[in-house]
Amino acid sequence: MPTRTVITDVNDIPIGIPGSSGPFAPASVDGYAAEALVTSTRSTHYAPLSGRKCYAQLTGTGSAPITLVYSFDGGTTYSPMTTGTGSETAPITVDAYTYNGATQNGMLIEFECDVTDYRVAILPGTVSGTVTLDFFQKVA
Repeated sequence: MPTRTVITDVNDIPIGIPGSSGPFAPASVDGYAAEALVTSTRSTHYAPLSGRKCYAQLTGTGSAPITLVYSFDGGTTYSPMTTGTGSETAPITVDAYTYNGATQNGMLIEFECDVTDYRVAILPGTVSGTVTLDFFQKVA
């Protein structure tokens, strides 16, 4: 299971975390074309290198509930990571967050997975306003 860290304000970023084109300042990263999230539409997938930290960055003045979804079969099937069960015996989704650009100065989700050939994407709920997604990974 990927490990993750969530930073909900750029002022809380520890020194040494790389960034991309948004408020998290550029570093040596691979390419992913930032995109605006669309309600209930899975984002373009990102295929990070295994064993290295990678990041999902949300920016913009809009808001949206989002879930990171993963594919371990080359992009055929995407599912959220889950653990245990909730009160209704349904699995608990691990990577579910809410971004609100009115109160948050960007959001950075750090994750890592040691599985090769996996993909990750964002599945938003209702997007209000503009929320932009960028995936990136330090490659040098």
